[in-house]
Amino acid sequence: MKNLILLTLLTLLSCNNDHITTDTLDGKKYTVTTEKYTFYADPQKYLDANKNWTQPDQCKFSWKVKHVGRSGNTIRIDISKPKHCEVSYDILWNGAIMESYPPMANIFLIAKSENCTDAGEMETEQLIINLEEAFKDVPTASLRETVFYIKQVCSSTSIECKKDCDVSLNN
Repeated sequence: MKNLILLTLLTLLSCNNDHITTDTLDGKKYTVTTEKYTFYADPQKYLDANKNWTQPDQCKFSWKVKHVGRSGNTIRIDISKPKHCEVSYDILWNGAIMESYPPMANIFLIAKSENCTDAGEMETEQLIINLEEAFKDVPTASLRETVFYIKQVCSSTSIECKKDCDVSLNN
């Protein structure tokens, strides 16, 4: 009888879905730089952004994600920004792919500019992210299945991108 109770308890404990494990970078930080953005696989940079996610002082000018689209292992992000500002972007990843079904990853998007103000017209700029280049240590098959949550710093916006997503925002 004791064995039956023990077996039942072990079975119940092993069925707990509340725990999500992660594959992480194991301390390997890296950076991928393109013309428009720098991708950081860096748990500490990610934690710092997470602490200040919705703080208004994090943004010196107005910008918004307007659309997110994905085709295969490429994500396109359309961003509204002041027209006469040179803006670069940081994309921060903590190095974790959450082992769930489907797998999930969170990234932060940060817009940066020198001397940019909100005066004047807005324009749309596109970021094209090659997921295989940015998430270079994640197998391609895993990337295809991964749901990405894109968090816009300065806003509480978190955009879910499943498979070949096509998400427009009215923010």
